Amino acid sequence: MEVLTLTIQKDLDVLDATFAAPDLTTFCRLDELGLVVLGQHLQPDRAVLACRVVEPDRWCRECGCEGRARDTVSRRLAHEPLGWRPTTLLITIRRYKCTGCGRVWRQDTSRAAEPRAKLSRTALRWALVGLVCQHLTVARLAEALAVSWTTANDAVLAEGQRVLIKDPDRFDGVKVIGVASPATPWTAAGAASSRTCTGTAAARTTLFTAPAGPCTPATTSSPSANTSA
Repeated sequence: MEVLTLTIQKDLDVLDATFAAPDLTTFCRLDELGLVVLGQHLQPDRAVLACRVVEPDRWCRECGCEGRARDTVSRRLAHEPLGWRPTTLLITIRRYKCTGCGRVWRQDTSRAAEPRAKLSRTALRWALVGLVCQHLTVARLAEALAVSWTTANDAVLAEGQRVLIKDPDRFDGVKVIGVASPATPWTAAGAASSRTCTGTAAARTTLFTAPAGPCTPATTSSPSANTSA
């Protein structure tokens, strides 16, 4: 008795459905900034990605007429480091001249960064997370971003003010808020030290554990007490 068999041909070169084609723009999360990568220049200590703005911006905001491409300018932005190698975005920005009123403007890059900013929005987020969650110093952040200490410090402070301080709902669900005063010196009898534990985001509570041994404020002797009559 002959048994019929069905041969199923399978292309072994086809990737799994969970994979997509490699894309440097998506890998560097530049699509979130409205940019697309055109080229790359890799060095042992840094990487430069040539980008352009995806969305055209050819309509005049004054009279509504269509603008004509005039020339291009470049803008450099520090991006989040890839593999702890400083990454710089070299963005080509097109300039337009209105055919009606003659006004000249540049393509809108507000998705990528604030006006006159030196860090991309992704780099700002990376630096803020590194400072708050990973406890990195500003000097380490500046080194990873290849910017000055002042640039990194000012950018992180402004982003923290916008994202954290100005959030009206940042205390929702918080039960206890404690403030530790580092200005008051304490000496512990045992080796245990005071610890502060912050609850998870789900619980959104702040817990504190007291030192294991008794603590007394450190005293300093006055110069007059050690002076003999």
